[in-house]
Amino acid sequence: MTAEPRRRLRDVVLVAVVGCALLIGVAAALVLLTADNTDPTSRDLPPGATGSATPAAAAERYVRALNDNDENALRALSPGVDASVDAAVTARLATWGGRNIVVTETRVRDSEIAHESIADLTGTSAAGPYAEKIFVVEREGQWLVNLAKNVP
Repeated sequence: MTAEPRRRLRDVVLVAVVGCALLIGVAAALVLLTADNTDPTSRDLPPGATGSATPAAAAERYVRALNDNDENALRALSPGVDASVDAAVTARLATWGGRNIVVTETRVRDSEIAHESIADLTGTSAAGPYAEKIFVVEREGQWLVNLAKNVP
């Protein structure tokens, strides 16, 4: 190769590298500008949502709402309001609503997600043994049940 084609090849490679670097920089800027970097505990509670002081207390209210077959009480425990919550409320009440659940053990553990805990509930019900894993999230210092996660 003579000097001229080498110079052209070098220029093409240089332009390609600079172009890729610019593209990566723009993509990174877009990700940073559109990411939700807020602390999840500072997010507003949805209208009508009422949380509990602890994950275990939220789990207790959840079971009470199931036993009472109370759709509104379940919705009040939810950190979200959308079609997935509607479907989850319907599914949970169809599975466990009005079944006289008696929880004999509640084991709360941290999730891999910040401000989220997992409550493993076991006990009995009118339909037989009861076992359920629910996800409890913190919002504004209140613990709510993520009904749309781990739907029966």
